[in-house]
Amino acid sequence: MTDRQHDSWDLAAGRILRRLTETNGIELVSSHGITALTSPLSALLARLQDEDNRTGVVADWLMEQHEVADLFASDEELEVILVQEWRRPPDLADVDDVEEDVEDLGGEDVEDLGGEENGDMMG
Repeated sequence: MTDRQHDSWDLAAGRILRRLTETNGIELVSSHGITALTSPLSALLARLQDEDNRTGVVADWLMEQHEVADLFASDEELEVILVQEWRRPPDLADVDDVEEDVEDLGGEDVEDLGGEENGDMMG
């Protein structure tokens, strides 16, 4: 897995966890729950790319985590979130989607992060 794949998968896992908390589909033990669960969830979902029972496995895994107090989302609700938020690895995804994700999470416009106009002498 490349660093870019890992970052993209972590962004997607973070979006999944945020959606679950925003919709009251999950109750976390602490405010650090999303941070603690993002990378492990990302790794799990990467392994389950083509798994038929992905939703059930993810639900069971979440309930086993110490950071999760309770999971209220039904399997159907969880599946909708997984389908909407989980993306294929970046080499198969549209780069514009990854850039929008960075911007949506409070990052800078990706085009504004480098180049000669920003003092980059390599350009």
